[in-house]
Amino acid sequence: AIRFIETRLLIHKKNGWKGYPYVWNEEQTEAYLKVAGKRLEIPIRWANGEKAIVPYAVPNMNQCKGCHINADKKLIPIGPKIRNLNRPYEETGLNQITYLQKLGYLEHGEKKPAELPRVPEPFLATSGSLAERARSYLDGNCAHCHAPGLPADTSGLYLNYTETRPLHWGLNKPPVAAGRGSGGFSVDIAPGKPEQSILLYRMKSTDPGIMMPELGRALVHKEAIALMEDFIRSLEE
Repeated sequence: AIRFIETRLLIHKKNGWKGYPYVWNEEQTEAYLKVAGKRLEIPIRWANGEKAIVPYAVPNMNQCKGCHINADKKLIPIGPKIRNLNRPYEETGLNQITYLQKLGYLEHGEKKPAELPRVPEPFLATSGSLAERARSYLDGNCAHCHAPGLPADTSGLYLNYTETRPLHWGLNKPPVAAGRGSGGFSVDIAPGKPEQSILLYRMKSTDPGIMMPELGRALVHKEAIALMEDFIRSLEE
């Protein structure tokens, strides 16, 4: 059965945007504001039928700015990118951009979806090369912080899909200040050596002082780990 856990709102007020985390009650009838966030233990059933208890952390109001800030340190919506929307919407079979235009959320531009930027589906082998799919995953899951002018700008690690400088998307790049998050390794992506790459080390961890992203997960994304291992292993030293 579907269970609602939380609802997060970004509300624009006179003095700027504010983030508000709400947690749903057990009866699933109402969600209540939790300024300090909340930690939960969620019973789940995996697709294979196995049952588990998953730890789940609802962020507090101050943690919203961990991702939702711009170069001026102001809280803002992150928002979708055209390159991420430019793919079929399963429920309708329509391209998501076309569907949003049909609903009136987007204006019809001069260009058709085929002429607009897009990124491949990370876990669909036929959608792009291994490198393209790996970079697409990083773009969708990391680039809201790791991109020029965004919260992780000072790291110099830019994981947005449009970054073309190998050093800046991690290839043989030493960390600026990873602390114990480095795992004792020397570069973010060690070509041909996933087991010595800081990026993958942090993706594999669930330790709050090591893992990336820092918020929003308590599990390891096994499919993403396999994708990144294959990608890093394919890179030449």
